[in-house]
Amino acid sequence: MNKTTALTLTILLSISLDVARAQDHDSFSPAEKMLLKTLLEDTVSNTVAYLSRGYVFNMPDESQRNLILVKSGKKNRFMRIGSQHLYDIDTSGNNPKLKRIDSAVHAGHNFRCMGFLRKDTVFQHGGYGFWKTNDFFTFFDERTNEWAFYPAANTFPNELSYHYYDRKQDAFYAIGSHYSDEHVYNSAHTIDTVYRFDFSERKWSSLGKLQPENRMLLQWIWIQGVVDPTLHSSFGLIEFSGRYPGLIDLAQNRIYKSKENFFDKYRDFSDEISTPGNAYKQIMHLNDTAHFFLGTGSWCKVWKIRMTREDFETDKWTYIYSPKGAENDEESGIGTFGAASLILFISAIGSLLLLKAKRRRLHEIKNEASRAEPPAVGMTSESQQAGQDDEGFSDNRGDIRPPLERFMAALTTGESELVRKLLTISMQGGKMDISSVNKLLGVGKKDESVQKTRRSMAISNINNTFSLTMKSQGKLIRRERDPEDKRSNLYYISEEYYPMLSGQMEM
Repeated sequence: MNKTTALTLTILLSISLDVARAQDHDSFSPAEKMLLKTLLEDTVSNTVAYLSRGYVFNMPDESQRNLILVKSGKKNRFMRIGSQHLYDIDTSGNNPKLKRIDSAVHAGHNFRCMGFLRKDTVFQHGGYGFWKTNDFFTFFDERTNEWAFYPAANTFPNELSYHYYDRKQDAFYAIGSHYSDEHVYNSAHTIDTVYRFDFSERKWSSLGKLQPENRMLLQWIWIQGVVDPTLHSSFGLIEFSGRYPGLIDLAQNRIYKSKENFFDKYRDFSDEISTPGNAYKQIMHLNDTAHFFLGTGSWCKVWKIRMTREDFETDKWTYIYSPKGAENDEESGIGTFGAASLILFISAIGSLLLLKAKRRRLHEIKNEASRAEPPAVGMTSESQQAGQDDEGFSDNRGDIRPPLERFMAALTTGESELVRKLLTISMQGGKMDISSVNKLLGVGKKDESVQKTRRSMAISNINNTFSLTMKSQGKLIRRERDPEDKRSNLYYISEEYYPMLSGQMEM
């Protein structure tokens, strides 16, 4: 026997031993055995659960390889992140085991992906791998036992965020966007917008900006060693990171707090399951019951508590996001005007519209006169534009609008006005103080904490959107300490962007 043959046999033997070990039910931990038993006993539920690091079922190369459970009735599938491996529960022997059913040979591109079952088909969206965030869906074709690409009208990069698949609407929701692309520059971004993918149209749309008080919903969920704080139920996404469990109803744009009687039952054991450092800590919703697993390699304990839609308030709720096209309550004063003030407000709006129409006409005349001229320094011609639209989506059909127009269109009314005013002041050698920024963003009369949050979110959104659409690595809006008040800041636009913006923007 030559060395090559011996090496090949050794590798094959090692693989077969790993497979055999993975099929050894007796060596599973008590928590792993209890999880499989619980799943097989339930034949009606639809759920998703991101399993904590202890649930590896003796699989080889378990480092950084958590499992995502997706369940629909009797179908139980386990997706292994960082690979295309998919497993089923094998009940052919004396005890249940996991059996790999895919034929994939590649791996490494879908860490932090999001999994779900749509019409009994396993789907995944996004994820990170090879120094870039994915922006597409794939699904598992059980006819070929291979993963296939799911085409869409536009695409949307994202990593593991709060998300929910609504079976009734056939729609996938994502709260916020986490993405990075080291091919462009080494940084990560978070966008505080709620998104919806309509499978009937195969298209993403943005629903609106997340309310500032809900920014905790932008956190990454289920990173290595950290339990997912959400439950995927048939009536919505249930969140446990706050004092009270909350029901997130994305279709209705509402968050409902749990009722007192349910909270009292949950509080009885919540402290015990909140202890850190447990590799088998897990929460999962099946039928009308929430299951809370806790254990080690030698013991397991499970709490069960009935949890239905009736356990959450009906009349008491808060908004998840500010609907797109509607003013944020902090930016508008609707509901506080009297009749006379409303008339004055409408009159003022009419005057502003007439003034804007006049400016637009002057702008069109200027554009007609300069069409024969080459693009300004730092600008990108239409033929060179990348297919990135103003919502952070990548449109397969392309967007022919100039980058600057797409950048301004992606901002809220207050944000776009801030950019215009700030550019004018900066080009005159001045800087804008905090109170002026707050006033332009519509929070001049709000509490200081609200002002700070809104100001920070607005400037961050402007800078991130500018970087994406204008292909610039620098910040558009910068700040420096006020020389007269070291506790305050002054804001300005750097001189390097004057040629890019001046003459192309209405000011």
